[in-house]
Amino acid sequence: MKVVHAAAVLSLAGVSACLFPDLGSLGAGGFDATASDATPDAPSSDAAGDAGPCSGQHVFCDDFDDGPLGAKWDSTYLTDGGALGLTTVHAASTPNALAATVAQTGPGTEGEAELQKNLPAADHTRVQADVTIAAGTSQNELDFIALLPKPPPPGYDYADLNLQLSKSTGYLEEYVRGSDGGGGQDLGVTETYATTKHVVLDLDFPSQTYALAIDGVPTVTMTLSPQVPECPMQLEVGVAYIEGSVGTWTVFVDDVVVDQW
Repeated sequence: MKVVHAAAVLSLAGVSACLFPDLGSLGAGGFDATASDATPDAPSSDAAGDAGPCSGQHVFCDDFDDGPLGAKWDSTYLTDGGALGLTTVHAASTPNALAATVAQTGPGTEGEAELQKNLPAADHTRVQADVTIAAGTSQNELDFIALLPKPPPPGYDYADLNLQLSKSTGYLEEYVRGSDGGGGQDLGVTETYATTKHVVLDLDFPSQTYALAIDGVPTVTMTLSPQVPECPMQLEVGVAYIEGSVGTWTVFVDDVVVDQW
């Protein structure tokens, strides 16, 4: 559970830069441009028309194989030590995957390196992605996929529904913050993400449920408390938030698909 939280939230994984020498765009010269695709509620498909995950119609899809990094997203967020790049390492659909890295934030500090996408309001939102996390030296909390309600629930100034790795286990988390501090809930997920996992997050506003499936297996379902009214959201992928990191952490993400109905 977060004690404090930076402006963006989403991310997972760490590994020394020597493990992926082909990441030419990581480091101080990492991706820093922003770009927006069509209106958020317009179906998106792979421009190349291949047989990959983006060949069908989706609200949003990025397999990181067409165009420059971030071209389909609305914005990026990087803190000191954060970098984004394309890599062939852990690419679920070749040739590329996203590598989001945060290096040595230090005890008591936070870091982020993520892509951000604005999503319209909908009864039901499903986010799918292939994620791999290479463990760093130490870490209290690492969020790698997050949905931020915009606006947050009444009475709160911030809300975040995320998937995270915390020490040696994972969590599905609802986090809210108001004038009297933060709260919410965590549901444990026994998963390290050291190997590539296909994760599916289902957020259903009418039933107020937030569910996770890993590699096709339903894993855990959360009933939102406090409740969150239907609203637009911001999707964050990469290292959405990391607390107390020592060493380098990298989250590899590929084939991000969003459907809404």
